[in-house]
Amino acid sequence: MKTATRIKLLGDLLSKGELSASDLARKLYPAAQYSQVSSIYRLVATHYPTYEKELRIRSEHLRRIRHAASLRCRVYDKTFFKHWSAAMAWVVGVIASDGCLYLKNEKPTLEIGSTDKDLVEKIQTLLSTDYKIIVKKTIRDGKQFKDTYQLDVYNCPEYFEFFDSLGIGPRKSLSLHLPIIPKEFFWDFLRGYVDGDGSICEYPRPLYGTQFQVSIHSGSKDFIVQLSQYIEKELQLRTSVYPSNGTFTIVFAGKKGQALGKNLYKNATIETSLERKYTMFQKWNSIEIRSH
Repeated sequence: MKTATRIKLLGDLLSKGELSASDLARKLYPAAQYSQVSSIYRLVATHYPTYEKELRIRSEHLRRIRHAASLRCRVYDKTFFKHWSAAMAWVVGVIASDGCLYLKNEKPTLEIGSTDKDLVEKIQTLLSTDYKIIVKKTIRDGKQFKDTYQLDVYNCPEYFEFFDSLGIGPRKSLSLHLPIIPKEFFWDFLRGYVDGDGSICEYPRPLYGTQFQVSIHSGSKDFIVQLSQYIEKELQLRTSVYPSNGTFTIVFAGKKGQALGKNLYKNATIETSLERKYTMFQKWNSIEIRSH
C-alpha cells in the first residue's frame, strides 16, 4: 500500500472515531508481522497533527477498557508480602520507585512499569503470577520514547493492605517517606529502589580519569533526606541532597559509590538484581560478590 493511499485511509479511519492505534496499524499495514503503532503515530503527527492527542487519548481509553474486559481470576502469590525476606524487600524497593497502587474498576491494583523488561519479568516470577506483561509505546510530538513494560496485578487487596501499612499508597511520588524495613533487609530494599529509580554509571573526572557513581532519585524530598540520613549513619559517609528538575538526588561518587555498591550487592542474587546495573558495578570491582 502506497504512502498516499495510507494517508487517505488514515484520515477516513480517524473520522470514524472508534479505532485504537493498534486497530489502525492492522488496517494500514495488513501484511506486517506486528502492530506498527509507531508508524501510525508518525503518520498522524506528520499529516494530521490535530489528531495526534486525540489518538493517544482514544488508544489509552480503549486499551484500558479492553484490558479490564479481558481480566479473569488470575493467579498471584497472596502471601508473598506476609513475611519479610531479601526477595520481598527487593520487590518493595522496586515498587517504591517504579510501582503504582490504584483502583481499577474499583478493584485494588498493583502496577509495575519499567523500560527494563527483565526487571518486570523477575517481579512477575517472584509474585508467581500469570498476569501478562504488556508493552506500551509512547510517541509525543513526533518523538518516540523507549518501550515501557508493564505488569498489572488486578484485584489484589492483600498487596494494597501491605503497602498501605508501609505508607506506600496511591500518588506516592511526592509524598513517599522511608518505610520501616527490618535492618537485615534494608540493603535489599535499597537495591530494589536503585534498580527502579537510580543509576549506576561511570563519569569522567578531570585529573582523576573515569570514576564510578551511584545516584538515587525521588520526587519526594522527605524520602531522599531520610534515606540520606540513614546511609550516613550506617556507612559513616557524608551525603548531600541535590534538587534537580523537580526531583531530589543523592550522589555517591568514587570510593563512596563503591562502598555503597558493596552493601547493595552483598546479599544479591540473579533473581533480585538488575543485570545491567550489577554489571556496571562489577566492572569497578575485581572480585565478584554476588551469590549464585
